Amino acid sequence: MRSIKKFKHKHIVSHTPKNKMSESASLAWLIENGIVLSISYAKSLVDYKVVTHTGIPDLLRSILVSVSNLALIECILILQYVLIRTVYSGIEPHSKGASRPVHVASCTLTVHLPVNLISMTVATLIFGTDGMDTVSHPATEAFAWSSWEWAANYALYRMVYDVAFYALHFTMHRLPRVYAMVHSTHHIHRSTDLTTNFQFTAVDLFVEGMLTNFVAMMPILLVNDYVPYFPLVVFATYAEWYQIGSHAHQRIPAVTALPPIAPIYNSTLAKRFRPTCLRTHDAVRFHADHHKKVKGNYGITPWMDWLFGTMVIETGLKKAE
Repeated sequence: MRSIKKFKHKHIVSHTPKNKMSESASLAWLIENGIVLSISYAKSLVDYKVVTHTGIPDLLRSILVSVSNLALIECILILQYVLIRTVYSGIEPHSKGASRPVHVASCTLTVHLPVNLISMTVATLIFGTDGMDTVSHPATEAFAWSSWEWAANYALYRMVYDVAFYALHFTMHRLPRVYAMVHSTHHIHRSTDLTTNFQFTAVDLFVEGMLTNFVAMMPILLVNDYVPYFPLVVFATYAEWYQIGSHAHQRIPAVTALPPIAPIYNSTLAKRFRPTCLRTHDAVRFHADHHKKVKGNYGITPWMDWLFGTMVIETGLKKAE
């Protein structure tokens, strides 16, 4: 089914950083994994304090965990903005930014917060309240799995997440009424930046953000006798970090699909990709081309599009026939 055609180069803008630090693979690895693990630990600790506090009713507990989810998303956005303005300020942008202003505060209150509240309700219906009642301190849960269990479960999560995202996103684009009612609002931004993460309808955000995550977690819950809370938060934060970063207006080396092994992946497996812009797994360029053409590149990572022949590259390159 794979049908990747040859690409011919047009003029490509030189991406020459102002300092060598911005292209350091080691620094990018430290930044990405350090940030994700730190904010995952902080969220898990807050949730642990909430669910183990005997004086908090179940309804308020769900609301507080939803707020911690929202706080994590906002934290990711702020940290990536800071990275763009500091460490990666010398990298040439792919675009001039979002093609339409976004009312961030309004979207946070009317879309992001309600969707997180609904998601917690759905999670409670699916997984029950017992799962949250067994949450332990993240320092303890970090060592509840062996290294092999961490690696195997993250690989399973990443694979299912990519398949689910591609399937749901592809379906929304191929059904005209669904696209018009649910997803077209997101594509008002033909040119993107981090504020594009607020350019969603509530249903779209639930499907692409929350439902995809639920689907990816289900196999982990099915194949393991015991699933600690902290690893699930880490897996979801890795996915959120990547998905948010894919809407930036420039490449961010500290945003990769496989953060724990990013340097190894980029120096080995990624070199098999054509065109060459995907060899460094440039999430921004890949998704920017999806927004520009409003078709192709349906996956959050290139793998599913590479497999099914729906990859389209426009930025700096000539599209395949």
